[in-house]
Amino acid sequence: MAARALVPASFFAIVLGTIGLGNAWRVATKLWGLPAAIGETIIALGAIVWMALLILYSRKWIVAPEAARRELADPVQCCFVGLIGVTGLLTFRPGRVMDQVAFGPDGATPQKLMVFGGIVGAALILSGIVMVVRRRQLKTVVA
Repeated sequence: MAARALVPASFFAIVLGTIGLGNAWRVATKLWGLPAAIGETIIALGAIVWMALLILYSRKWIVAPEAARRELADPVQCCFVGLIGVTGLLTFRPGRVMDQVAFGPDGATPQKLMVFGGIVGAALILSGIVMVVRRRQLKTVVA
């Protein structure tokens, strides 16, 4: 697998900036009466990017665990791994319109977040199992 196909943890900074822009737009909505839908759309885009990066970064650990370990051992790159959780918290913060779309009118209650996390985790584990099985099948075909 080529190194360029692997997603570094630093890509989660993209989500940090996107969510920050969406939050800034939310403040501008309250201050200057700008359309709220734009800010919520930016936050929704950030959530979509976060989910895609989460899947791709998880894939990195399955496809190239040695590259992921090198990233964790690097004194600079290892700091970006913390952005995964931080951007997840910023994306699905209680009271957001995005939470109401995803979790219903009550928003993101702790129980709903646990269920959501379980579904995402199960999907990632399932995709990891499928990738491992396919890799083993490929090795037996090639050998």
